[in-house]
Amino acid sequence: MVDNLKCDSKYITGGEEFMASPRPTFWRALIFSRHPAHVRKQGEFCAEDYVGLYHKDAESYLCYDPAVSDKPMFMISTRVSFDARKKTSWLWKIEKDTLVSAGDPIVCKSSSFYRIKHVATKKYLAKTEDGGLKLIQGYNTPLSLWSFKSLTKAMSVADRASGTIHEEGGEVVKSNTLVYVRGFNGGWLTHKVRVQQKGPGADQARLADAGLMSFDQPSERDAIRFLPVRPGDIRAVTEMRERAEVPYILNPKP
Repeated sequence: MVDNLKCDSKYITGGEEFMASPRPTFWRALIFSRHPAHVRKQGEFCAEDYVGLYHKDAESYLCYDPAVSDKPMFMISTRVSFDARKKTSWLWKIEKDTLVSAGDPIVCKSSSFYRIKHVATKKYLAKTEDGGLKLIQGYNTPLSLWSFKSLTKAMSVADRASGTIHEEGGEVVKSNTLVYVRGFNGGWLTHKVRVQQKGPGADQARLADAGLMSFDQPSERDAIRFLPVRPGDIRAVTEMRERAEVPYILNPKP
């Protein structure tokens, strides 16, 4: 218990104890948020939302299936309506890099960073040291931080001057917003043309590699659209995951 409650964990930034005895034995849970709390507008995406990340030009979802590959890929699909069933491998959660910003709108701004968590495996999308992509268990690394850039902002200075883009706070990501996904210290998420050919199954022909490319200005063909996910899809995934974890906890592998 002491190990779990300590304040010097590498995952706690700026944690301190106040009015603590040499051997603290009592803890008080606090629920807190920024004031004033953000009131979500229709169509907005906020930190802690579950989404599908859809490559509009390639008509593909960013996906991760460890049974097929240890790297994230894109899978072709035209299921883009809200009521359409989404595959488990397509579901992601957008987390803000600071706890107190949970629930704030997701904005396209180079200084606003987020983590992209795969719902089924609870792993985080991250860059590799050589500029590739991978999924990792721990999130406390700059390699797992991502920012977003609006396609509109990247292409149209005139729109920005007319007030379409709010430079001071960044454009809020909405259901019809197209964005680029950028790594913490460079590299843009891209869809690669080469198709995966490993393993059996009808889905193999629909898979293509996801990668990172270093451009000053990414191609408009690599714009990503955030798609909302039905609550029922998320409940199904979390219930299955919990059922799968119970046998593992009782009979862990050596």
